[in-house]
Amino acid sequence: MSASTRFLTLLVPAFGGQIAVAIGPRWVRLAPNRGGTIMTLPVTAFVGAVCALLLLFTAILTVRQRLRLSAAFGDHGDAKLIAASRSHGNLAEHAPIVVILLGLLESARANHMALMVIGAIFLIGRVAHIAGLHAPVEPGKPPVTRQIGVIATWASLLVLGGWTLWILATVNL
Repeated sequence: MSASTRFLTLLVPAFGGQIAVAIGPRWVRLAPNRGGTIMTLPVTAFVGAVCALLLLFTAILTVRQRLRLSAAFGDHGDAKLIAASRSHGNLAEHAPIVVILLGLLESARANHMALMVIGAIFLIGRVAHIAGLHAPVEPGKPPVTRQIGVIATWASLLVLGGWTLWILATVNL
């Protein structure tokens, strides 16, 4: 091994393992250790990561509407700002409890495939809800996508909450 391509291994506990650092004459490259580090809660991690991206997306939509109106606070009675703000707020209200319940169930070794299906239904529902809040509205009738989003979200909460209580009652009592 030449002096210009020495490898140095650093322990990085925050990342759950090692990171190899290749040191060359003019560059430093970080490569994650592929030696067996595994995501222990993959369904929870996936749903949480997608929710984080959706939160960022809805926050950007809200900020764009605020900039359009020069509105730092409030909604100024503007339908587009209200829709953008509510799409962000509604996701922020529902995502944390779903991610927590998924994590608890996944930690309890609940059925992996069922958790993936419930997580997918929740995410599809959240995307539908966001689309529904930004769709044209007929007075007195919410868009179908918003209705689908509400039903999918509530069904996910009902199933995850019920399943968690069932495991508590049957395993821990």
